[in-house]
This record gives sequence, structure tokens and C-alpha cells, in this order.
Amino acid sequence: MAGSKLAAKTDLHPFHFRAQLPFGGDLDAAFSPREIVDWVERFSIFDRFVLGTHPPNFFRISTKFSQGEYLDACRKAIERVRLGFSGEVFSGIECDLVVGRGKFSFRPGEALLKRFNPDISIIGFHFHHSLTYGGLYDMKLSDVVSALRWALTCGLCNVISHPFEVLYRIFTEDPSEFEKIANLALENRVAFEINADKGFFEKPLKKLAENGNFFSFGGDLHALSYWLKRDWDGLEVPDKDIFLLERVLGLTRDVADKEKAYWREMDPMFRELPYASSKRWALRRKLIRLYKSYLEPDVFGQELDKIVAIFSRLERGVVESHVKELNSIYRRWEGEPKKKDRMRAERYFLQVPLTSNEIEIYTQWLDRAFELGLKKEQLINTWGTPELKNFLKL
Repeated sequence: MAGSKLAAKTDLHPFHFRAQLPFGGDLDAAFSPREIVDWVERFSIFDRFVLGTHPPNFFRISTKFSQGEYLDACRKAIERVRLGFSGEVFSGIECDLVVGRGKFSFRPGEALLKRFNPDISIIGFHFHHSLTYGGLYDMKLSDVVSALRWALTCGLCNVISHPFEVLYRIFTEDPSEFEKIANLALENRVAFEINADKGFFEKPLKKLAENGNFFSFGGDLHALSYWLKRDWDGLEVPDKDIFLLERVLGLTRDVADKEKAYWREMDPMFRELPYASSKRWALRRKLIRLYKSYLEPDVFGQELDKIVAIFSRLERGVVESHVKELNSIYRRWEGEPKKKDRMRAERYFLQVPLTSNEIEIYTQWLDRAFELGLKKEQLINTWGTPELKNFLKL
């Protein structure tokens, strides 16, 4: 398939990084900029890719620097490591689209974004603080549409990141507005991201492909064990960490895609619950903690019954069966590894390139997009470097 060539060996979603405090970085990231670039170079993973970050006041960023100092440190770190890379390292940022009462903005603000001056900026909805999971779906459709229209015309971003949950809502509730959004993106030369982690909804993607819209492809890579690293090929692990690696790899293999698929089905049920956003969000988090738990069966059953009872009679069986299956997987691997243990396991993954199985996992959504009608010329990852830089306004 076309996607199996690693999108012309180009990844256009920022590969998030972290370093020692006071610099810090993304709490979910496992590697420093130098470790990432050395891994990519050693195994020829990509010829071109993006090193980047979230805004410094993003909920998952930890740093002791001021916002401006943090972005300065990010820029300098990327400049240092790109010198030793045989290909192209783009600097990037994943901006946070903020929506509130008819007003739209983004994090970081325009002054900070200009100070960082990234090669590529992507912008998207993120579920946190005022824009929580519940809050996003409490918004009127008109506000969702207006926010997306603002992002497409603000001139500050090249790509709308993992957009398909929002696009699917517009597509199903107001097809005429979806068509306007598609044409606006085409007119302003802004790409929609096919995210290797989060995927897409097929109907809106097919419509966008038919419309001639541009797409980017990226891995949303923070750490390799989250959803990508699935096998042992080439790994040399001391005896003390064998069981840890078995847990990390086994749990990822068994649960990653299943968990995402389940939440695609369960999220609409949560959105329809007649509660305030904060309560819906709290219930969703409680359910996730429950199926990741290692509780005694009786206690687990009692806690599950309490949550299941809030759904309609038709939905209860669906929620219960999904949660029980996910919990059985987590139990099989003795629960989710602690973060410090998983981060220790990540160090071993830099020993090896992506295996054929991992590449298939990485490109499965892209392969499907080509099956649905995406043309190579619509995918900016496949363009020559001069053409790609022109699109990125470099």
C-alpha cells in the first residue's frame, strides 16, 4: 500500500520531547531531542520530520521556565540537534484551539508563537481545562463551526490536527456547513491531519478527498510504547526488566486499538448524559480508572454497577461488556505499569528501528485513506522538499 512507505519517510506531527528540569517538556514524552534525532538518523526512520512541543501553558507541560523562556529553550534545542541530521528537521508546535462564548483564540498567543517562529504549526481541539471532553460537546454547533473557520483563516497554522471527531459532528449535523469548511480549507491551503494514533471517521475523510483537500500524516509520537511498539525484534533486555517489557508490550498489543475503538462507540453515550460537563468528564475518568484497576472482582462489579446504572437500558449492556473486556486485558498484564516503570522500558526501544509489524500499525490509517480515494498529490508528506516548504511558507 502507498502508506507503507512511511509517507515518503516524512512525519508532520511534532515528535514531542522532554528534557531535565528546569527545561522540562511534555510529561507524556520519553525522549530528549538528541535521543530522537539520533534514533531517526541511526535507522533512517525518516528523511524529514518535526520536533516540537505543546504550548508552555498546556496542561501536560512541566517546566520551571517562563512561557517565553520555555519556547526559546525549545527553539535552541531543535537548532542544536538539526545540525547533525542528514535530512530535514522542522521545528513545530501543536497549538491549542480555545473556544469561549463566540471568541476564539489559541495557546500560545500570537506574540509567543512569533517568538518561537516554528517551521510548522498545527492547531486542534484538546480536551482539558475549559475545553474538556464534556465542554466540547456542550458547545453549540455554530460555535464549533466558527472556531474551525477561525482556525482555517487566521493565517497562523498549516494543519488542523486530529480533526475528525469535530468534522464528523459537523458532517452529521449540518452537511452544508461541512462543505463550506472543506472549501475554506482548500482556499486557504490548510491541511487536515490523518493521525496515526487517533485515526479518522471514514465518511468525512472520503468527502474531503473527493473535494481535493490537502492532508498531512503524522504519528503523534510521545513514547513508542503507547500504541506503536508491538514486538521484541532486536531488543536486548536484562533479566530484571524482562517481565516489565512483557507487560508494556503485551498490554499495548492487546489493548491499544481495542480501547480506542470502544471509546469511539462509548463517547457519544457520555455526550448524551443529562449532566454538567464537569460531571460527565469525571464519570468518564472514573470509568477509565475502573477498567485499568486490579480490584477484587466483587468490588469491581459493585463499582461498575454504579456507573452502568446511569445509562439508558439499551446502552447498559454495551458499556458493561466493553469495560469488562478491557479490565480482563489489564488484569492479564497485572494492571497498567507505573509511569516511572514504563519510562524505564522506553529506553530499550531506542536500540532498534521500526519493525515491519510496527510500520503496519503506524500506517494503517493512511493505507485506509488511500483505499477511500485519497490521492498521492493531496498528501503533503509525499511532496518534494521545495514544494513542501512553500506550503509551510518557509
